[in-house]
Amino acid sequence: MTNKKKALVIFGSPHKNSFTASICSYFTKRLTGYDTELVNAFESNFRPCIDCKKCRQSKTCVFRDMDNFDFIFRQSDLIIIASPLYNFSFPSPLKAIFDRFQRYYSEKYYLNLKLPQKSAILILTCGRQNNDKWIEIFKNQTNILLESINIKLIHTIYIKNTDNLKSGVDNLSENVKININDIVKNL
Repeated sequence: MTNKKKALVIFGSPHKNSFTASICSYFTKRLTGYDTELVNAFESNFRPCIDCKKCRQSKTCVFRDMDNFDFIFRQSDLIIIASPLYNFSFPSPLKAIFDRFQRYYSEKYYLNLKLPQKSAILILTCGRQNNDKWIEIFKNQTNILLESINIKLIHTIYIKNTDNLKSGVDNLSENVKININDIVKNL
């Protein structure tokens, strides 16, 4: 048994060799103080929330497809959300996971249970160069979601203009690598 902290990576890209994958890999390989679990939103194929309100009555969901995710999520100290931005939004499989966070929201606000404090890091990639406004929108949107369930967004890492760059860890800019190394060092 390890005494390391636990990190959950919620990976929202359909591409295993994408910029999102490259930056996520570079980041997680440096998390030596954490045991890391990755959940791929596209491979998981989780059902969307149907607002049945079962989670308002107990710490569970009517759908059992996310039970393993829930187990890992509850054990994790750090949540890493890594996603490309598609058409000014998160990809739908990742959005389905976010919608299923309703069970944690219900625990806090309907069942009056105390949720443990967690930290989060948001990793975003986007194809266009001039996307600063949208990066801020996503950062703020994600922060509202996370704060509602006692998760503090502590860092956002992003790469813009990926439509015109070659993917791969070797192609990450030195500034991105330095930023990641500084973040990991201070966790």
